[in-house]
Amino acid sequence: MTDILTKVIERKFRVIGLPKNYYLGTRPMSFDVPVNILIWVREKMDRNTSDAFHYRHILCFNIQTAGQAIVDHQILDLAPGHGLLIFPFQFHHFAAPIPASRRWIFIGFEMARSDFLTPFKGHPFNLTPGLQDLLTRLLLAYADEIGNCNTQNKTPLLLALLLNEMAQMRKEKMSNHQNTVKPLIHETLSARVQRHIYAHLSEGIRIRDLARVIGLSASRLRARYRQELGISLGRTLQAIRLNRARQLLSVSEMNVSEIADACGYESVYAFSQAFKKRSGLSPLNFRKQLH
Repeated sequence: MTDILTKVIERKFRVIGLPKNYYLGTRPMSFDVPVNILIWVREKMDRNTSDAFHYRHILCFNIQTAGQAIVDHQILDLAPGHGLLIFPFQFHHFAAPIPASRRWIFIGFEMARSDFLTPFKGHPFNLTPGLQDLLTRLLLAYADEIGNCNTQNKTPLLLALLLNEMAQMRKEKMSNHQNTVKPLIHETLSARVQRHIYAHLSEGIRIRDLARVIGLSASRLRARYRQELGISLGRTLQAIRLNRARQLLSVSEMNVSEIADACGYESVYAFSQAFKKRSGLSPLNFRKQLH
């Protein structure tokens, strides 16, 4: 330990020298510490629980077994040794070969301001040695603190450091593209379907409408879609509608009737019933909960 400190002093602080002004130090940019953090590891694929849409950030690291992340209407390759950041209200689904074991780390958190992480949207990135070191420390801290409500400071601070390292890494490597992995976006049937759903959501689009546009029978379209993603087309259509409704309830001033129309529901009643069934809250109570 002493040898390491000595080397740091000799190589760094002798160059820095003494402060010119003992009242003027570093000035970090405004930064919100992440809160309400949950960390879990998935080692088996469960098709029934792998798709989601919500108001939280999800940071995923693939440690074992290549797979794919479907984010909104994009399908991205996610190889071992890479990470991906999912932003609030992005519909997402993770897929890996079946049967196959996997080891993917998921970190869910909330953060008031995350604009500095926007360059990571839709862009997998390398798990560098520096990130791996911080991730290891974060996992150890979380394991120690999860059962002790009196000492839970290390987890948010280490996650903040990890996110800051990601942002700094992106900034430093932006010019030569050495670190950020170019996303491999596949033009699949499911991607075409989801893109059409997003573009025509307010029109109350149905599966038969999608089938006509794609040029397949409704039954054939359902079968091929499930084959690609492991989830049903009907479930995806419902999820995209509800996801869009959550977005509008959170960030717009539209009333419930306007949101129902924008999301393609036949009536306010149908929207309210579907929303409450999936969310456990009425649209108005969901909005109140956020403010």
